[in-house]
Amino acid sequence: MADPGLSTKEIYQQLVKAGDGTHPAWRCLSTTHWVMNLEWYKAIRRASLPPDADDEARDETRWEPQPGDMLIGWQVTVTGDGGKPHLVDGRPAGLRARIRQRNPDLAGG
Repeated sequence: MADPGLSTKEIYQQLVKAGDGTHPAWRCLSTTHWVMNLEWYKAIRRASLPPDADDEARDETRWEPQPGDMLIGWQVTVTGDGGKPHLVDGRPAGLRARIRQRNPDLAGG
């Protein structure tokens, strides 16, 4: 996927929609994190640049995801097939399966 080509406002709306689309019970978990592809990561960085950013800050070849990167309160994981930014519940799959049996809404993605 190429750059999503969205405005800063559209990127922000996508992030808010993704955050609001998750169950409140697992939005607060320490294991919940963003997943997205590199194109979205760079689009978000680009949209976040201050108007007076210097050339070094604008050099997209230096924009590599780092462990601990945060976005709106959650860590970021960038993968080749991550797609649009979405929140993922990072609890172990077995635990999510047991939770899903009792209450599917609380199982997370």
